[in-house]
Amino acid sequence: MTKTDPITREIIQSALAAAADEMSLALYRTAYSTIVRDCLDYSTSLCNGRGEMIQYRLLWRRC
Repeated sequence: MTKTDPITREIIQSALAAAADEMSLALYRTAYSTIVRDCLDYSTSLCNGRGEMIQYRLLWRRC
């Protein structure tokens, strides 16, 4: 595995976080479930080729 410099790593991490946020927003906008819409009880994640989670977005609010 090659080493990446800290700036490139931060740019990639921010892009992955933005993608997870977009997935989360798309799920919220299209959800028919009241649990998702009212309680914000859901999460989204990006996984690598081995199925390991590399970025996630967790939303949860007490109803």
